[in-house]
Amino acid sequence: APFADGTQLVWVQDEPENMGGWRYILDTLPRHVGNRLPLSCVARPESASPATGSQAAHKIEQSLLIDAAFKR
Repeated sequence: APFADGTQLVWVQDEPENMGGWRYILDTLPRHVGNRLPLSCVARPESASPATGSQAAHKIEQSLLIDAAFKR
């Protein structure tokens, strides 16, 4: 009730999109708020691994993730 209809909700997670809490939130939250609050996710791309295995690649991904989270 405290949010106006159409208020954008953004779930941000450090894990790849197919890991972490996103799938649970995507399934559960609409049951509580209906479709009145659009829901989107900012996460690393889907992956079989939770990490890139490269510190340099991780830093790039982390920077892109933070930028995307604050541009929503």
